[in-house]
Amino acid sequence: MDTLDDAIVGVNPSNEIAFCNQPFELLVGCTAQALLGQPLASLFADAGDKSSLALLEYAPVQAGASGQPSLFDNIAITAGDRGETRVSFWATDMEIEEEAMCLMVVRPATVLDAPHSASIPARLFQSLNANRQRVLNLEETMLSLESGDPASRQQVLDDLKSLDELLEGISSRMQMNKGHDKRPLAVRLMTLAVDCWTESTGTQKADMAEQSGLWNVYMERDGYFRTQTLDKYLEEGTLPGKPRWKKVLATADFCPRQLSE
Repeated sequence: MDTLDDAIVGVNPSNEIAFCNQPFELLVGCTAQALLGQPLASLFADAGDKSSLALLEYAPVQAGASGQPSLFDNIAITAGDRGETRVSFWATDMEIEEEAMCLMVVRPATVLDAPHSASIPARLFQSLNANRQRVLNLEETMLSLESGDPASRQQVLDDLKSLDELLEGISSRMQMNKGHDKRPLAVRLMTLAVDCWTESTGTQKADMAEQSGLWNVYMERDGYFRTQTLDKYLEEGTLPGKPRWKKVLATADFCPRQLSE
């Protein structure tokens, strides 16, 4: 969250602040530690204002409904030593780790972007949350299975956790564009995806490539299946100059999703 430029605050159905990022802390001039658990209304310069009341009524009632961003414009909030400042709240209903939540993107009142741009952080949260839930479900399934090789099972679990962490890191960096080097992360993510697949299924990376439909598979005369394009993504030295980032993320998403089904 802290890597996003937008100020973001999450509010639970009780209208209490559940989380926020660093840009939001800077906006209101207060630390996350001091904000967490506080009523959303405590941010408003005038909680009785029409727009403020509309937002307060929206947050607890709609949270968890999962819809498009709703705009609440020109609301005065207190901003530390800077006094009052007017902002716009783009509120999106969603569910994070099975808890209803209202995710709010907060921008200066003069910046009225389209709802699409305000929904990007929410879609990112939803995607990461769905992926994390699949990983957790798969982990629970594997822990419940009897295995004659506990070390192999633990290795798969470790790979899944690393895969989940890397997905979050890469997705955050792809939302930015600030010169961060994503290439090593892409190689590590692809390598973990392949390792996770082969260790979990006992099959080869060619099977993963074919079943995912994301990578071409070629059969040589000797009957050996080759994945030339996929192989280029497993080492930094052979990674294409312009990697197909969507394919990388789709591959990492395919493995835990397919294995959990």
